[in-house]
Amino acid sequence: MLAILRKYLADLLLNVLPNHCIYCLSPSSKSICQICLAALPTLKIQCPRCAEPNHHGEICGHCISRPPSFDQVICPYVYSGPVVGLINKLKNQTFALGSDHITDTLIEQLKDHHFDLIIPVPYHWRRLIQREYNPVRELAIKVGKKINTPWLDGLIRSEFQTSQKNLNRKQRLSNLKGAFALASLTTSTHIKGKNILLIDDVVTTGATCHSAAQILKRAGAKSISVACLARTPV
Repeated sequence: MLAILRKYLADLLLNVLPNHCIYCLSPSSKSICQICLAALPTLKIQCPRCAEPNHHGEICGHCISRPPSFDQVICPYVYSGPVVGLINKLKNQTFALGSDHITDTLIEQLKDHHFDLIIPVPYHWRRLIQREYNPVRELAIKVGKKINTPWLDGLIRSEFQTSQKNLNRKQRLSNLKGAFALASLTTSTHIKGKNILLIDDVVTTGATCHSAAQILKRAGAKSISVACLARTPV
């Protein structure tokens, strides 16, 4: 019911103020005009492994001292400014004005790569009940359609963890021990030898994707790439 109401309000706004940018209100055929889109904080110089923003473009100290289970992170934006608002809207409703632009930018980056399978980072069932909506799964489905790659609910969140929000990297890794497992219908034939794209909405320290990728690597995955909409500067 709540999702229907949000969709109704979004449609109402489109009817009241169609063909205008949601930020500067200038005439625009899309919900964000080209000027405002260009002003979004794009991820530029970064660690080639975890995509943490840095000033030198070399692999970061964290990835040297404790290499993550995934092989790379593909990400278009820094999690700051207007991008935070766009992703928060995307997390909490099935339709959010402007969110299509950041997902389309990610998809453009992914078109230069080849993957055998897409797997979304799962929510625990208790979190799904709270949210009433699974934005990461929906993102995985959209990406799969656009880059013509099959997707699979290959992982489950077997343990319900406390919020990661105020935890540091070490605490997040500890909090995520035993968090993920292969889904009951997922077998080694789904995973073994595959180049897998793991989808999440935001990467902060990389701890969640590291824990999920560990399970897939143990099941025989050849490589794990992570795709997300934004990377938090740590």
